Amino acid sequence: MSNVSSLHGGITGERHSIPVLVEYLEDLLEKARSGEVIGVGVVERYYDGVVGSEVVGLVGSFAMVGGAEAVKADLLQVVQDG
Repeated sequence: MSNVSSLHGGITGERHSIPVLVEYLEDLLEKARSGEVIGVGVVERYYDGVVGSEVVGLVGSFAMVGGAEAVKADLLQVVQDG
């Protein structure tokens, strides 16, 4: 692959680790291992622009739906702020 640089910090097709993301996921994994976190709904953005989603564990509650709506609002704000 060629050396592609984004002028606005967007997708370049190059893989790179984001330390704050790794730290967050490691902390979440530890909480799941200890039984503190029992369910998640996740949206992932991959290095090539592909987006995935998954619902795992005990997630059947309106509180989870409300949490998902809060994440949606946060994502929309990030997109609007560009």
